[in-house]
Amino acid sequence: MLNHNLFIFVLVLGCCGAAYAQDASGRDTDKKAPVKAATPKPAPVKAAVIPKPVSKSVKAAAKPTVVKKANPAKVAVSKPVTAPVKKTPIVTVPTTSRVTLTAAPNAQIELAGKMSGVAGPDGKLVLNEVPLGVHSLKVTADGYEPWSGSLEAKTAATDFNVALKRRATTGTLVITVNQPGVDVFINDKLSVKSVAGRSLTVEGMLPGTHQLRAVKSGFKEWRSVVKVNVAETRPVEIVMVAGISPELVRVAAGEFTMGNDKGPKDSSPAHAVSLGEFEISRREISNQFYKAFLEATNYAAPNPQLSGWQGRDFPAGKADAPMVGVTWDDAQAFCKWLSREAGGTYRLPSEAEWERATRIIGSVSFLVGVTWEWCQDWYDAEYYQRKDRLSPQGPALKPTVSKGRTPAGRVIRGGASSVTGRVLRAFERNAAAPEEGRNDIGFRVVRDASSR
Repeated sequence: MLNHNLFIFVLVLGCCGAAYAQDASGRDTDKKAPVKAATPKPAPVKAAVIPKPVSKSVKAAAKPTVVKKANPAKVAVSKPVTAPVKKTPIVTVPTTSRVTLTAAPNAQIELAGKMSGVAGPDGKLVLNEVPLGVHSLKVTADGYEPWSGSLEAKTAATDFNVALKRRATTGTLVITVNQPGVDVFINDKLSVKSVAGRSLTVEGMLPGTHQLRAVKSGFKEWRSVVKVNVAETRPVEIVMVAGISPELVRVAAGEFTMGNDKGPKDSSPAHAVSLGEFEISRREISNQFYKAFLEATNYAAPNPQLSGWQGRDFPAGKADAPMVGVTWDDAQAFCKWLSREAGGTYRLPSEAEWERATRIIGSVSFLVGVTWEWCQDWYDAEYYQRKDRLSPQGPALKPTVSKGRTPAGRVIRGGASSVTGRVLRAFERNAAAPEEGRNDIGFRVVRDASSR
């Protein structure tokens, strides 16, 4: 107890002493001198102390922390609330496609540069497990043009149709002609007739070479050989030159019966005649054609009273009408010029050739009855009595005596259309003076087959 009281006293005394200051003699001072606060120096920065790693032995020596277990009777345990889990459906993304190709029966299919199969009779081919994406595709089939392109497989099943184009087996000609009304023959068969300003398309031409021929009265005959290839469209330009060659009809070699026992006396007896092949103009020589001859040779103009011409000009609108009013000698001069210009040998027909052409060709292709026509032969009313069988040419010399009303002259055949009530007959014969023209006599020409 004493010690406790002494401790309290010392403590109080210390506190009182702290309230009074003393000078050097030990005396108390009344006032405490103010003390000037010193400027604090910055504390030195201590280097970071890196703790030394504790060795395993030290760790082992440390006492383990003891965790006291809670009393299960006093601690309330709350069970977690679990939300129901939604199941996400599994989506399978395809990587290949089942491709159904449709082309042509027995078509060969190449996919991505590899032979993939042959289409069935229905033209279909199914390819399984084709990778998705774009693939090159090639299809070939007999009778069709090859096809190549691309196929894109996007989904698990892909349908693809290849429209094959049938391979052409023929060619086409596209013909242009500088004149209207020109007959164009292909392989000696009349095919088309030209129309002004239009081209002529001839399809279905078999591969190979074909003979083309174009004719129009008053124009040079045009000929050419054209080669046609499969699937080719071949242009052909035909340029007709006026006043050079007539339209000709081929007459095959053969035998026929000339004359008629029931006809006029000069047409009997009927007898067999054999002729070689020749070509004869389909129509009489026209005004336009004869004008080309006049302009090229400066030949004398025809008699205007017989021909209807005015000087060297034919009547308006009569370009294609038969040239009349010419003499037999005029016709000969024309044939000589035509042979020189067109090539080959042109002449007047013998009366045997004229009659055979009329009999076997007929009036559809061989116009008869427009005018009488000059023939090459001298006329003899009794010539048939000789029954010349092989290419008869008529009397070698001009008969000195005429028979009945028929004068001695050159044979004319056909019969003018101006003769009313007259039945035109193929065997009908007549004659005219060769040096005289008539307004009902014209002429047509023949070309020897050997001179083509």
